[in-house]
Amino acid sequence: MGSIFRDTFWNVPVWAQAVHYLLSIATLLILSYGIYRRVSLWRQGQKTKVSLPVKKRVKAFLLYAIAQVRLLRDRYPGIMHLFIFWGMVVLFLGTATVTLDYDVAHLIFRTRFLTDGFYLVFKLTLDILGTLLIVGVLLAAYRRYVLRPSRLDNLWQDAYQLGMLFAIGLMGFLLEAMRLAAFKQPEVAIWSPVGYLLAQPFWGVTKETIRPYYVGTWFVHSTMALVFIASLPYTKLWHIVASPTNIFFRSLRPAGELLPIENLEEQETFGVGKFEEFTWKQRLDFDACTRCGRCQDACPAWASGTPLSPKKLILELQQCMLEKPTLDAKSQKPCSKDLHGKVVAADELWACTTCRACVQECPVFIEHVEAIVDMRRYLTLSEGAVPATTATTLKQMTSQGNPWGLSKNDRLKWTEGLDVKVIAPSQEVEYLYWVGCSAAYDARNQKVAKAMVRVLKAAGVDFAILGNQEKCCGDSARRLGEEYLFQTLAVENIDNLKKYRFQKIVTACPHGYNTLKNEYPQFGGNYTVIHHTELLAQLVQEGRLGLSKPFYKNITYHDSCYLGRYNDVFQAPRQVLAALPGALLKEMARSRDRGFCCGGGGGQMWMEAKVEKRVNHIRLEDALAVKPDCVGTACPFCLTMFVDAAKVKGIEDSLPVKDVVELIAEALV
Repeated sequence: MGSIFRDTFWNVPVWAQAVHYLLSIATLLILSYGIYRRVSLWRQGQKTKVSLPVKKRVKAFLLYAIAQVRLLRDRYPGIMHLFIFWGMVVLFLGTATVTLDYDVAHLIFRTRFLTDGFYLVFKLTLDILGTLLIVGVLLAAYRRYVLRPSRLDNLWQDAYQLGMLFAIGLMGFLLEAMRLAAFKQPEVAIWSPVGYLLAQPFWGVTKETIRPYYVGTWFVHSTMALVFIASLPYTKLWHIVASPTNIFFRSLRPAGELLPIENLEEQETFGVGKFEEFTWKQRLDFDACTRCGRCQDACPAWASGTPLSPKKLILELQQCMLEKPTLDAKSQKPCSKDLHGKVVAADELWACTTCRACVQECPVFIEHVEAIVDMRRYLTLSEGAVPATTATTLKQMTSQGNPWGLSKNDRLKWTEGLDVKVIAPSQEVEYLYWVGCSAAYDARNQKVAKAMVRVLKAAGVDFAILGNQEKCCGDSARRLGEEYLFQTLAVENIDNLKKYRFQKIVTACPHGYNTLKNEYPQFGGNYTVIHHTELLAQLVQEGRLGLSKPFYKNITYHDSCYLGRYNDVFQAPRQVLAALPGALLKEMARSRDRGFCCGGGGGQMWMEAKVEKRVNHIRLEDALAVKPDCVGTACPFCLTMFVDAAKVKGIEDSLPVKDVVELIAEALV
C-alpha cells in the first residue's frame, strides 16, 4: 500500500469544483457584509471605557467561551451544547485543514501534509467529533420539541439551525462511507468507525456505481455548508460570533459597582431614554443573547408573576437595535418605537430586585441589571415617573437621611443603656461599626445592632459608631435610579468619614457593605470594608468567643444577594453557624450563588408589589422544605422579608428568623 492521503475532489468534475469555488467567494462576501453590518450597530452606541487586562480576558474566554463552564452548570443542555460546539469547531478546522492540504500544499507547493499516520488520526478525530455533533443536535431537538421547557420559545431559526447541522453532519458521514466503499481499504476504513459502519451497504457496490451518488451528495453537502456559513450574521447563528465576543469584553468591575453619571450638574438628560443612548457594550450585550432563557428561570420577579422577564427584555432591545440596520453610522436611525412604554414597559423595570441572578446564570455575561438601572435613571430623573411609595421614600432620604423619614437626631436611640462609644475626631479605633438605617430605625433590626454590640464587646473588639453623623449609604436611591440623591449622600458621608480615624469599617447590611466597598471609591472614599459575618468568622477562628449550646439545632441559611452573588461572601456566615455547638446547617435547594432573592433589593423594600405571589413567600417555602428550627440571615432586608412572610403564613412563633449575629449572641457563655 502506498502513501495514504485525502483525495479531496475524488470523482468531482471540474465544473463542480469551479462552482464550489465561486460559491465560496460569494459566501465570504455575504458573510463579511453581514459581520460588518452587525458590528456597525454595536459601534453606533455611546462610548464606554473597557479595561483590557489581556491575560485575564483571555483566561475567561477560554474558560467560558471555549470550555463553556457556565453552560455545564445545567447538565443536559450544557453537555448537549458542548457536543454541538466542539463538533462544529473541530469539523470546521478539519475542513480548513483539508483545504490547506489541497489548495495550498498540493496545488502550490506540490506536496501533501495530510498523509499516512497523521491522516488516519485526523480521520478518527473528525469521526468522533462528527458523531458528537449529531448526538448533540438530536439531544437539542428532543429537548426543544419534545420536552419543551417553558423558558424556550421555538422559532423557525431554531429548526433551521438544527436541521442544517444534522443534514451537513449526516451527509459528511455518507460521503466518507462512499469513499471507503469505493476504495475498499479495511485497514484505512477502521480509522473512521462510523463511516465504516455506514459503508457496509455499499461495500459490494462498484466504484462506477457509487460515482454519481457521491458527486450529487458532495455538491449538496458543500452547498449547504456554504449557505450555513453565509447565514451566520443573519440568523440566531450570529451568537457563534457575538457571544464569545461579549464574554471577552465582559465587565471586570466589581459585580456591585454601577457606573456613575458623570458631571451630573451639566447633564440635560439622565440615564437611557432613547435607544441610541445605550453604550456600544450594552448593544453587544443585546446582540449576544442566545434566547436560552436561563435568566428567566432564575428571575424572582418572573417567578412572582410580574411582567419582567430578563430574557424578553434583552430580546426586545435586540430587536429594537436590528429594526433599521444600516452601514452608515451618521444616517443610523434609532429604533422607530418609543423605548419607554412601547419597547419596554415601566412595570418591567420597576419589578427588578437587582439580585443579579439573571447575570449569574447568563452563559454569555449579559448585564441585565445595569441596563435596567440606566432606564430607571431616565424615568426617575428625567420624567419623575417613580412608583408612588418610592417617591415618598426618596423624599425622606433627602430630608432626613434615612428611608423611614424619622428624625436624623434619633439614630442613637437604639443604643440607650448599651454604653456604645461614638467616635470622636481625637481618637482612633480599629473598627468603625456602620450601623445602617435599618438597624438604627427599624425595631426588629435594632435587635441585630444590639446583638452586634454585645458580641463585639464580648470579643474585646475596639470599635465605635458614627451616631447621628451617619446617613443612609444611598444604595436604594441608586438602584431606584435617583443617581443625584445617591451621589449627594455618598459625598456627604465620605466628607464626614474624613474627620475620623479608623482602620476598617464593619457593617451588618450587605447593601451598605457593597456600596461602601465598591461604589464609594468612585468619589474618593477608599476604605477596607468587611461584613459582620466575616468579622464574626475571624473572631470564632481566633477563639475570642465562648459559645455554649445554641437555642436551635437545625438552621438553614439564606444567602443575601448583595453579600453572596455581588461580593462572593458565602463561606463566612456558614463558618459562623458551624461554630455553634450542636447546630446543624441544612442548605436550601437554591443556595450560594444560585440562591433565591428575598425580594427586598433594588428598592423593592419601599414598593407596593403587584404580584401573583410575593418573592419572600416563595423563598420562605424554600426554607420550610428543609424543615429547619430557625432561619439564619445576614441582611436587614432579608430579615424583614422573611419575618413578614412568616407572619402572613402564621408561623412567626414556630419558625424564628434570626440574623447570624443574634444566634452568636444567644450562644455566648
